[in-house]
Amino acid sequence: MRAKQAQVSMWSRTALAELALRLGAAGDVRAALRGAAGQLAARARYSAEPRLHVRAHLDAHQPAALCVRLHTDDHHRWSNVTLSSKLGAAARSVRRTRDVRVLQAGRTLALGARNDAACREL
Repeated sequence: MRAKQAQVSMWSRTALAELALRLGAAGDVRAALRGAAGQLAARARYSAEPRLHVRAHLDAHQPAALCVRLHTDDHHRWSNVTLSSKLGAAARSVRRTRDVRVLQAGRTLALGARNDAACREL
């Protein structure tokens, strides 16, 4: 079955559906310290955009059962960390930056024991 499709069989009272979505997550965290010796600041940013595949199988026989499977494709995760400081009597500035782009392996997402049991039955 291809993404974005649904199949329904009234005869066997079952339905199958599959959907692919692109999700995005991003974050930005900052912290700063100031004291008599100077100041220190940190900033971390990150983002990821995995493609999520949702596959659902509904069996309407008594008792009805629904199995949902979720998994993500391989995707890149990006992060940037910057530390900067102004310390000492001369207030010398130091700045360090690290950019990282990592390939994150795809994975299957767990939806709990009841969903696992339904999937084993179908």
